Amino acid sequence: VVLPPEALIGLSLEEARKQAAQYEKFLREAARVESDLRAVRERMPDTEEVPGYVESISRAIKVSGLSFVTIQIPGKSLTKANYNQIPLSVSVTGDYHQLGIFLQNLASLKRVVGIGKMALKKNMSPQVPGSVSADLALQAYVFVSDEARAASSPKKKKAKAVGPAKKTVD
Repeated sequence: VVLPPEALIGLSLEEARKQAAQYEKFLREAARVESDLRAVRERMPDTEEVPGYVESISRAIKVSGLSFVTIQIPGKSLTKANYNQIPLSVSVTGDYHQLGIFLQNLASLKRVVGIGKMALKKNMSPQVPGSVSADLALQAYVFVSDEARAASSPKKKKAKAVGPAKKTVD
């Protein structure tokens, strides 16, 4: 149990020192956790900036030397515990090494982008020997705070109790 400094009054000197040491350790741990949370929030924005994600991915494709085929948003975002997952479908062509550079570029993006599935096919085109086509199912992530989740969830109305209908006699 960690006690705040005011609670140390009345304890023996040794007990007070132990409690103070635990309290300091607790404060350092809380600061570390808060720092980690800030780092995650920087990589997981709190708004669904889909155009920003698409632009970052397009830039990663271009820098790697791949040919951009398509980027699509195949469905709605999925809601998880503290984040939303935005699905993105990407198709590219190029050589195997360019694909590796693209994947490395994805990993180094400022925003968190995960790779769900990837399908590779060898292109049989004589114009571009040794090239591959890749279809990737990517997920972009958006942080959702407890406050934002509560504000966006529909409020349930209390059901009104209804008694039996009254019969009238004419």
